[in-house]
Amino acid sequence: MKSLKFTYLKELLLDGSKTTTIRCLFIPNFVEGEVIAIKFQDEVLFHAEVVSVVPKRLSEITDEDAIRDGFKNREEAMKKIMALNKIKDKQRFCFIITFMRVDMRDLKGSLDHFFIEKYKNKG
Repeated sequence: MKSLKFTYLKELLLDGSKTTTIRCLFIPNFVEGEVIAIKFQDEVLFHAEVVSVVPKRLSEITDEDAIRDGFKNREEAMKKIMALNKIKDKQRFCFIITFMRVDMRDLKGSLDHFFIEKYKNKG
């Protein structure tokens, strides 16, 4: 199972106020509707459905994007993201990954359907 790994803001992940992550150093290989593991360091905290993956320049991040990622505003988010990723150019493309916590017990049937639909024509 694919995963998103976090190294800070564990409390916000657990209380559900962090529902987005802004990633600038890789192109995410997630499909909307896919269920992934949300990890803090190497511990699986919960599973989540990928709601959306949206490319945006760092300079285009909004206050709303920043708040869903656990920041106070876009300025704080940009400063932290640039420092963490050693980014100097605000025009760099990033990906805003939005996710929604799910209970794996409730998904068995829908997961089977998701994978059957995704892979039925793959041979």
